Amino acid sequence: MPDLPLSAHRVSPDALRAIADGEFGAWHWDADADLLQLEPRWAHAFGLGAGRLQRRTWFAAVTPAECEEMRRAWQRALRGDRPVEWRVTLAGHGPPRHVLVRARRTGGPARGLEGVLLVVTAGAAATDDTPRPDASHPVDAAFRAVVDAVPALVWAAHPDGRVAYFNAALQQVVGTLGPEEWERALHPQDLQRIRVRWLGAVRREAPYEARCRVHRAADDTWRWHALRAVPVRDPEGHVERWVGILVDDHDQRRLMEANQHLLASEQRARQAAEDAARMKDEFLATLAHELRTPLNAITGWTGLLKRGGLSEADQARALDVIERNAQAQRQLIDQLLDVSRVIAGHVRLDQESVALDDVLLQALQAVRPLADARGLRLDVQIADRAPLVWGDSTRLRQACDQLLANAVKFTPAGGAITARLHHDAHRVTIEVTDTGIGIPADFLPFVFDRFRQSESPAARRYGGLGLGLAIARQVVEMHGGEIAVTSPGEGLGATFTVSLPATGVAAAEGATPAESPAPQDGAPSPLRGQSILVIEDDADSREMLSVVLENAGGVPVGAATVADGLRLLGDLQIDIVLSDIGLPGRDGFDLIRALRSFPHPRVRRAPAIAVTAFTRAEDRARVLDAGFDAHVGKPVEPARLLAAIAEVTRRREDAAGAAPPA
Repeated sequence: MPDLPLSAHRVSPDALRAIADGEFGAWHWDADADLLQLEPRWAHAFGLGAGRLQRRTWFAAVTPAECEEMRRAWQRALRGDRPVEWRVTLAGHGPPRHVLVRARRTGGPARGLEGVLLVVTAGAAATDDTPRPDASHPVDAAFRAVVDAVPALVWAAHPDGRVAYFNAALQQVVGTLGPEEWERALHPQDLQRIRVRWLGAVRREAPYEARCRVHRAADDTWRWHALRAVPVRDPEGHVERWVGILVDDHDQRRLMEANQHLLASEQRARQAAEDAARMKDEFLATLAHELRTPLNAITGWTGLLKRGGLSEADQARALDVIERNAQAQRQLIDQLLDVSRVIAGHVRLDQESVALDDVLLQALQAVRPLADARGLRLDVQIADRAPLVWGDSTRLRQACDQLLANAVKFTPAGGAITARLHHDAHRVTIEVTDTGIGIPADFLPFVFDRFRQSESPAARRYGGLGLGLAIARQVVEMHGGEIAVTSPGEGLGATFTVSLPATGVAAAEGATPAESPAPQDGAPSPLRGQSILVIEDDADSREMLSVVLENAGGVPVGAATVADGLRLLGDLQIDIVLSDIGLPGRDGFDLIRALRSFPHPRVRRAPAIAVTAFTRAEDRARVLDAGFDAHVGKPVEPARLLAAIAEVTRRREDAAGAAPPA
C-alpha cells in the first residue's frame, strides 16, 4: 500500500513536541450558555482572569492579527465532525506564549466545543505557575492526566526504547495488551521492519517515523496507522523519555489506493485507445499499399495491352499478371470481410463430425502448386486413425489454408514446410513447421492480433494486411480449440500448432479427401444456344458476363434494372435468368418473387441464378430460400458460372422428365 504524506495525518511536530514537554491545558465551551471553562492555573498563566469566561474573552486575549483566523477556525470546528487545529499567541502575564489549539464539536450542531491547548514556544523560561514534567519517569501524573483526556493515540517509552505507557485512547484500541506487549499489537508482516527502525532511531536519538498495521481489538481488524515519536531531552541534552503518537490513516490510505488504481486504469485505457488509433492508421496505410500494389500491375499491363504492339508471349504474360493480381486483391477483400464478420459476431458454424486429416490434405493440395513454384519442399506426416472433431469443415479448411499460406509466404526458395497431424484420446493436433524467416521474440505475443505485423525488415518485405493468422485464431477458438506459435528466433523458422477436441470416434480407414474438382475451362459447352437474361446494373460486369455466355454458346440478353428484366421476360423466350441482388430500386429478391409468380408457366419455371457480391453463408441461404436455384459469388470465375448453369439446367430437366404428363 502506498505511503501518505505526513501532512495528511494532521499531527504537527509542534503538537507532538508540546505533548512531550508536558505543557497542556484542557478546555470546554458551552454554546448555549457561552461559557468557557479553562483550568485556573492555565487561565492565570495565559493572562485570562478567574471566574466566568466567555468566548469573546478568549478572542480578546489573542493578538489582533490572529483573532480573525481564530474565529474562522472556531466556525469550522462547529460545522465539522473532525478535529480542527489553529495557532494563536497569548499575551498575558510573562512573555508571549505560542499555543496550538485543538478543538472538536461536542454533541449536535453548534452545541459546543472541547479541546486542548498545547504550548509550543515561550519567549522566556516558564513561570512558577507552569506545570513541569517529572523527568524521572516517562509518564508522570501531569503527563498522564492530560494525554488520557485527549482522543489522540499517545504512547511513551524509556530512553532505551522500552515502551512504558499507552494513553486511554490507545489502550481502548489494543484491548488488554499492556505497553510491554506492544509488539503483539503490530501485524506480523510489519513487526520486524518496525522493530529494526525503532531501535535504530533510539540508537541515533533521532525522531522516528513509520507506518504499520495495528490490531484493533474491538472488531478484530488490522488498520493502517502512521507512527511518529520524538525524544524528550533534559537541560543537559540527554534523552529522558520518548513520546509518540499513532494516527489511524487506514480509510485515507484505502481511498488513495483506490484513486491510484483508478488513475492507473484510466492511463491504461488511454494508452489502449492511443495504441488502437495508431494501429488503425498503420493498418489503413498498409491496406492502401496492399491494394495499390496489385492494382498497379493490373492497370499497367492493361494499358500496354490497349496500346498494342506486344508479342504473343508478352500478351500471355500480361494476362497471367492481371489474373494473378486480381486474385490477390480478391484475397485481401475476402480477408477483410471475414474479419469484419468475426468482429460483428456474424460467423455461423455449420457443425458436423469432421475428419481433420481430410481437411489438412485438401489444404495441402491447394497450396502445393504455389510451394512447387517457389521451390519449396512440402512434407506431410499424418497419424493413422485420427479421431473425428466436431466442427465446420469449411471454416477448419480456412484455418489450415491460412497456416499453410503463411508458411509458404515467409519461407525463402529452397526451404521446407512440414505439416503433421497427431492425436491422443482427447485432442487432434496439427503442426505446421517451416524453415522460413522466423519470428522475433518480442513479437511472438502479438502474432495472432488483428492488423499487427512484425517490424523486422525481413517480415516487411513480404507485405500483407496481418489478417490471415487472426482469422485462423478466431476459427480455431470458435471450435473450442487452441492455437499457438513458437520460433527459435529470426531466420530460424517457426511452428504453428492447432489443437482441437476429439469426438472419440475414429475416422474411417482409407478415407480420401472429399474435394470437388473445379470445372475445367475446356469442358463442353453447357448452353447450346440457350437464351439467357443477364440483369446487372454495372455495365462493365454485364458486358463481361455476356462475353462469357457467348463464348460458351449462349445467347445473352442484358438488362440494367428489374423492371427492364421483367419486360424482356414478357417479350422474349428466355431459358435462364442471371441476376444481381444489389440492384437500384427493386432488388434481386423483388425479381425472384415476380419471376416465381409470373403468369406464363415457362417463365415461372425458368432456372434463376443469383450472381452477387453478397457471399456469406447466410447470404447464400437467403438467396436459395427466396427461390433462386443457385448462388454464384463475385468476382465471377467463368468456369464456376458455367458449371452452375449446367447444374441448374440438369436439375430442371430431370424434374420436368419426372413430372406426370399433363
